[in-house]
Amino acid sequence: MSASMMDSPEDEYLTVPLPKIKKLRLMTYILRDTELWPGPRRTSGGMAPPDSGRLQCSNSEMPMIDITDRDFSIDEVVGKSKRPEVGAVVSFLGTVRDDGIEFMELEAYRDAALSELERIRDEALNKFSLISVDIIHRIGSLKVGDNIVLIVCAASHRRQAFEGCMYVIDELKARAALWKKEILSDGERWVRR
Repeated sequence: MSASMMDSPEDEYLTVPLPKIKKLRLMTYILRDTELWPGPRRTSGGMAPPDSGRLQCSNSEMPMIDITDRDFSIDEVVGKSKRPEVGAVVSFLGTVRDDGIEFMELEAYRDAALSELERIRDEALNKFSLISVDIIHRIGSLKVGDNIVLIVCAASHRRQAFEGCMYVIDELKARAALWKKEILSDGERWVRR
């Protein structure tokens, strides 16, 4: 833009198209969640230290979101979802299937992925009137048969729990900053979710 077309630097800012503003906001948000932003980050459970690497509430009745290199207990997560007001608990367990692979590498941009999983959880809670949503996703090297992801949705009624669980896995696959690479006997390939 030429100098004659604007009166001040503020005028130039106002001419930025909306998609660039959204991109700038996303970039600012991501930078705040990295080491460049030394303060704590906001979570639905309050404030978490910037290096926590996970959002996990200490209260056993609070939903859990976790990205971990360790396996998880399905029974423990499902058990925490059971409460007097819950009439249905639906779980989804994703595992490494044998597609001729030797093993799989799962990676995450942890802070961005946790933030997106938190948004997906909050959307599902509101959209389907869920009582709780727990999401655990693994990273690291996994072999055939290993657990990858666990989603547990609790609701008063089964339809809400089933629809909420389907929504969470579909949105997770479409939006979360998680990647997987399959290691084959003759090479490797990145898998589009």
